[in-house]
Amino acid sequence: MQEILKYQDIDFKIAKLENELKELPELKKAKEMQNLKADCRNRLDVLEKNAQKALENFEKARQYYDELVVKIETLSKSVDEYDLEKIKKLQQAKNNFYQMVEKLENELVKIVNQFSKVNNDYSAIVKNVKIANGNIEVYKQKYEDAKAQIEPKIAELKKELAEQAKKVDKAILEKYNLRKKHGLPVFVKNINGTCGRCRMTISASKMQLFEKNGYVECENENCGRIIIKM
Repeated sequence: MQEILKYQDIDFKIAKLENELKELPELKKAKEMQNLKADCRNRLDVLEKNAQKALENFEKARQYYDELVVKIETLSKSVDEYDLEKIKKLQQAKNNFYQMVEKLENELVKIVNQFSKVNNDYSAIVKNVKIANGNIEVYKQKYEDAKAQIEPKIAELKKELAEQAKKVDKAILEKYNLRKKHGLPVFVKNINGTCGRCRMTISASKMQLFEKNGYVECENENCGRIIIKM
């Protein structure tokens, strides 16, 4: 059993280093910057749509204003100074015109504010994208530097693991590889008649097998470790 324990120890070191590689803060930071860039792209799409809508509103307002001007001019030319009824209509049209002009001015102010906000947001987003691009390169390089130190250690341990596998009983190694899919460690100690992982009591029948074979599988379905004599 000592051979498989040594094998497990090497395997555990490999898993620890591989996990360390995945959890490197530089890699996380680089991913955060990538996510920031993606978010910025989405926000720019929204800004573009808002800008287009503001332009459309402005064009509608401008066209409406032109139509009102033409209407007033047309009425003015058709009114006779002695035609009181037409004069009243013209006066009413002018009053309506001024009201509409005031409303139009308010709409234009809103549109200008929209453009101002779009412009400010755009500038902020572009700035963030530039920062993200710069940081991505920095974090990528730091990650590559850290990886260059860790990967050779993993490669060396894998060679050692392959050599150790030759010394382990094939049946035991097969059990190990099947159970390893559920997590390490696979082999644990018998601690006062309990599983060294989940602390479930080893039944009397299992204890007999344990004494006979030197190992037994934990009866806890959520554990399933192989309990061995150490």
